[in-house]
Parts: sequence; structure tokens; C-alpha cells
Amino acid sequence: MAIPSRQIGWGTESNLLWQILKQLNKLTSVLFGLKEAALFKNKDITSSVVADVYTITSKDFFKTLVYTGSDDITIEFTSSISYTESESLNILQIGAGQITVAGSGININYTTDVLPISYGANSLMSVLVYTPTTLILSGNLKLA
Repeated sequence: MAIPSRQIGWGTESNLLWQILKQLNKLTSVLFGLKEAALFKNKDITSSVVADVYTITSKDFFKTLVYTGSDDITIEFTSSISYTESESLNILQIGAGQITVAGSGININYTTDVLPISYGANSLMSVLVYTPTTLILSGNLKLA
């Protein structure tokens, strides 16, 4: 039986949903050892690109990595960090520079009709850890 929101001190359905989301965010923060404010936020990686490469760190998961530059870059996933099943991140290309996703010692799988390259400006790609050695790439990818 559901408890009406007025009985637990929350006035409206939207307020109840907001409270549930807030508690879920706190729980997720505890589970993944992150600060609550760090979850699901944008992270501009443009100034962190070195020699046209951005290397993923464990702190990049559960974020949207945003690239606003005009040079083409590679985002590299390496075997030097531990990947946990179901971790994910988004990659957003805002600028003109396209993004290639590559793996070093890690498998990156995607459908056969696309390449691991962002489609163009405003493309959003997602990476899901399927196993500790296999990542799934999907989203707005360049056609093969």
C-alpha cells in the first residue's frame, strides 16, 4: 500500500519524486564512493587533451565528457585502470573536432555498420562496461 505524500511531510507528487531522486543520488554516491555533486555532471576535457589524446581515468565514469575543441582527438581507454561491470560514461562532441574512441589492452565493441568516431558537432556517444575487459560503444557514430 502506498503512503500518501501528505502523511510523510511532502506536499506534492513532484516533490515526492524529487525527494526519491535525491535519496537515490545519495545512495549511488555511497555505493561508488563519489561525492554527491560529482555524479552525472559535465566534465570539459578540452584543456586536458595532450598530443591529441585524452586518456580515461576512473573518475570519468558517471559523467558526460565534453569536448569543445576544433582539432580531432582520440579518447583512449587503457588496461591500466580497473573497469567494473555496468559503469558508464557519455562523450559529447560540441566543437568541430571529431572524437575517435580507442582501446589499449581493452576491447571496445560497436555495431558493424559504424566506426568508433563521433558523427559530428553535437554528437553524443555512450560507453558501457560490459565486462572488465570489454566496453560497448553506442550513440551518434560515423557510418562505416
